[in-house]
Amino acid sequence: MKRKLILNVLLFITFILSFLIMENTINLASASSHSDFGKEQADKARSINTDITEDLLKIESEQNSNGKNDNFEFKISLNQNEGMEIKLEYRANALLPKISSEFKIQFDSLIEFNDTNKDGKYDIYNDQIIQQISLQGIHVINQSIIEQGNISLYTFQLEDTSKIFQPTVIISSDALISQNMVILPNQLKIDLNFVNFPFISENGLLALQISIENTYNIVEQEITEDESQNVSTNEEGIKSVQADYPSYFTWTNDISVDGKQNEMKSSIFYPDEDEFTEYQLFFAYPKGNSINHDPKIGVENTFFPSSGTDLDRNSIPIWIWIVLITGLVSTVLFILYMSVPEFRQYLLNRYLPMHTAPHRLTMEEVLENEIRMNLITLILERPGIHYSELLREIDTSPSNLAWHLDILETYKIIQKQRLGKFLIFYPYLDKNPFANLDPTIAKSKTTLEILKIIGENPGIYQGKIAKRLDLNRKSVQYHLDKLEELKLIRREKLGRKVLLYQN
Repeated sequence: MKRKLILNVLLFITFILSFLIMENTINLASASSHSDFGKEQADKARSINTDITEDLLKIESEQNSNGKNDNFEFKISLNQNEGMEIKLEYRANALLPKISSEFKIQFDSLIEFNDTNKDGKYDIYNDQIIQQISLQGIHVINQSIIEQGNISLYTFQLEDTSKIFQPTVIISSDALISQNMVILPNQLKIDLNFVNFPFISENGLLALQISIENTYNIVEQEITEDESQNVSTNEEGIKSVQADYPSYFTWTNDISVDGKQNEMKSSIFYPDEDEFTEYQLFFAYPKGNSINHDPKIGVENTFFPSSGTDLDRNSIPIWIWIVLITGLVSTVLFILYMSVPEFRQYLLNRYLPMHTAPHRLTMEEVLENEIRMNLITLILERPGIHYSELLREIDTSPSNLAWHLDILETYKIIQKQRLGKFLIFYPYLDKNPFANLDPTIAKSKTTLEILKIIGENPGIYQGKIAKRLDLNRKSVQYHLDKLEELKLIRREKLGRKVLLYQN
């Protein structure tokens, strides 16, 4: 009876708070617009220098005002036999030779493929290549400088020898709004254009192959810095794991195909000794004669827009508020049944297969971090909380918040869902597959590791597991038999090979 009374009181408070939050957000909306963006940043313009030689387009952007003196350097390879390489180097102090952040990508080839999985993505292991055209002889065909007030916009149009690949690179001396698109001075925008690709198959799709070489580990990010600052939506990306100045390559999933809006799908493959030594990223596009897509490369924590840069929020659909309020209501139900210490103990005792390679942390190390524990507490207490609320509650930068959220999601501590322009977060509560197992099996690190490998690599065979764990085949066979007996895995025969899958 007492619990029911508490529940009713908390539900009432939740709805009152939700109403106040909604009213406050709508009032804030009238105070922000894009129109002031360029004007407010006008005193922060950067100097840009360019140099074009036979084999290199070099763009330097330097700021020496407001107490900052940093330098961006973009080097784009020209007239090469293999691909177009873009190398970014950032120096937080332009007077020193030390590189604070670096990133290198290369646009390698165009691939027409048969989408075997029917998922719209390019899969290097399963999809059939119909034809592959290497990008060669990239050269500058036009360059221009457009002055808007005291802001300079530099554009360089390029094309390869086949004239199918026609990218344009764009850099601005300051923040600029152009055709409802925000161009920031800490980024190089790459406007990718594919013209009249000679498709062979009626069902063929087009993929752009991109190699990524980086000194640091690469992690995928669904919340980009531009999204966190409300200057872009529907973005994905990758970034290097560098403490102060992570460099990134991001893209929108919205593209233009023959003048109509469409969707691009990406896939990334991590380095593998047997297959390739660099990260491989593929953009998959629907069939068309003219395809346009505009990713960008830049460095986080190097530009801080004013409050006037927030996206206009004066048309938030009521259904989003209903979902958010429902999330807040579900908070009450959740905290009555599980506290933060209980959730922590649950995380330490469970086993779930997960791919954690970019972070290389133990669960204990994940939970030792103060920011991450504060995030877990907030999400436990307020399931359905959205990204902007977390940013207001946690004393950290947008990029650092995104980094910690990525760790929590990777380790299946939280899960997220996109609702319109909102990203909302919930605790990850899944059943522990080892809850009812014999303790001798549950405590076997080898058994758990083998199950984890199968979960991360569906269709792997016994020999590869033995090689990866440096075990003999009989030992692996013993653990596989136990897992199959417990109905946690299954074996499927393909020719002479027996492939392994989690149930």
